[in-house]
Amino acid sequence: MAKKENYKVLLPTDGSIPALAATKHAIELVKRMEGKLTILMVKESSPITPIERLAEDTVLMRTTRVDGVEYAKRLAEKEGVSYDLQIREGPVAAKIINAAEELNVDLIVMGSSNPKGLSGFFLGHVADAVIKSTPISVTVIKPNARDIAMIIESTRTLSPPKVELAVQKQPDMKKFRVGLVLFSVYTLWYIIYTVLGSFFKTTFKMEVLGMNFGIVGGMSLIFSAIVIAIFYNIYASKRDKLEVA
Repeated sequence: MAKKENYKVLLPTDGSIPALAATKHAIELVKRMEGKLTILMVKESSPITPIERLAEDTVLMRTTRVDGVEYAKRLAEKEGVSYDLQIREGPVAAKIINAAEELNVDLIVMGSSNPKGLSGFFLGHVADAVIKSTPISVTVIKPNARDIAMIIESTRTLSPPKVELAVQKQPDMKKFRVGLVLFSVYTLWYIIYTVLGSFFKTTFKMEVLGMNFGIVGGMSLIFSAIVIAIFYNIYASKRDKLEVA
């Protein structure tokens, strides 16, 4: 690939293993092209529950203890690559596409965990959405075992202050399973309530203790979500303390 003046590369990162692999690739490319790197962090506008976050982190190989932006900045500084940082808020794929077009970049480099089965159906695939919707060239990095080993080694040697070296740590699958069960129970309860509300509208209009039955059911759903969240947070905190000990 020939050098191009003002060659611009956009690097979306979220601290996942695929994103860290993409970071290494993007910086090597920008250095070779004598171009400029733009690091992009997208904050999702709609908050999700801790259980949903844990499910995403596990499936997408997202290591929440690794600051992807800080990692990219430190590696770029080490390699002498010029960079800037963009922070956007909103739908991830849309914000990546918008940023790429606004900044007039030549290439988007991003990681892909390529979730399959139900995980892929529910979580979607950001890289696929970006490729289908942008006219800009996209390079997708899918790390293999060798790439992951190199990432772990690079985090050890780089040692940025805000990057905790937790890439090599396996996800707490017991904590994930407990969270998944709790989330599934709540989802099932919500579906049953919604279906009953659709087919038994007369019943839902009845009064219980002076209150509409449908309102009581809705309040029960909200209360159960709070109880589940509190229980899971207590359980997760105890698990984390055991790991530290």
